[in-house]
Amino acid sequence: MNTAENHKKLVFVTGADGLLGSNVVRELLKQGYKVRAMVQKGRKAKTIRNLENVEIVYGDLLEPIKLVGLMKECDMVIHIAAFTASWPSRSRKFFKVNVEGTRNMIDAALYRNIERFVYISSSNTQGFTRSKKHPGNETTPWQGDQGMDYALSKKEAHLMVDKAVEENGLPATIICPGFMFGPYDSGPTSGQLLIKAWHQSIKFATKGGKNFVAARDVATATVNALKEDTIGETFICGNANLTFKELFQMIEDVTGIPQPHTVVPAFLVNIAGFFMDLISKVTHKQPMLSLPMAKNASERMYYGASKAVKKLNMPQTDLRTAIRETYQWFGKNGYLEDYEKHAIQK
Repeated sequence: MNTAENHKKLVFVTGADGLLGSNVVRELLKQGYKVRAMVQKGRKAKTIRNLENVEIVYGDLLEPIKLVGLMKECDMVIHIAAFTASWPSRSRKFFKVNVEGTRNMIDAALYRNIERFVYISSSNTQGFTRSKKHPGNETTPWQGDQGMDYALSKKEAHLMVDKAVEENGLPATIICPGFMFGPYDSGPTSGQLLIKAWHQSIKFATKGGKNFVAARDVATATVNALKEDTIGETFICGNANLTFKELFQMIEDVTGIPQPHTVVPAFLVNIAGFFMDLISKVTHKQPMLSLPMAKNASERMYYGASKAVKKLNMPQTDLRTAIRETYQWFGKNGYLEDYEKHAIQK
């Protein structure tokens, strides 16, 4: 499909003003698509509101009839919106939004005879390894929800999309992003980690590690999935497998701001998470570190993205570039103190 043909295609995007959504919308425009961007009622959609060829509409994943109406005349769908909170770790809201909401999106897409449906799942729905040399891939057995209903709900929704492909002919492809950094993280969401590092509020590193990736690389893979022959397939979209100590060193290299180098044993991190959980039950306030968060932070969860690189032409932007671009966007949009004092702005 060339750019001229893309101009005839209208893509319905949920979660369009989030970190990944904002990058996906820009990639869609770059590749010549038109966009109908659904955002939640009351949101200002400041990361996409001034873009040409973007129609902003307001809707809710839990309003199935309205979804059908909003999807009218759309050719394709990219479903990104999800409930992603880290606390409380167990909540029915995860299943209400992530599972029931995705079911409503599937039903609306089937009703509208959508020609391609890309669902944004999560690397948390895929099996990981603790080895950088032999990271987990799309065939690695899943190790479970890691104590988080977010992962469990995304896995349930992921399997539901797979089932709709097999039983109802849904023309779907599933994208499973790693931990993303990038501009337009207005929440902020994953960028909270970078903001905390900027303010030096992180005092130690845990023994864990993750797969980190530039949001715009995931966006490129997501949009490419609209035109590649990938119906029924799942793609892990990641890049650099790093321990948190390695990540903090990279942040220090980019910003010049000293970061923690001391690695704390997992049992101490878990004890801290346990007691913070107890306190949160009394105060009803989100703890800085819950027990499930502590356990996840001490686990090395590594993934490989070779399939997405090969079949979806996903770029592999150096993570330092992604970190720098995130800080630059945060700085220009008032998220960072003393931003003008650091060379990173140049």
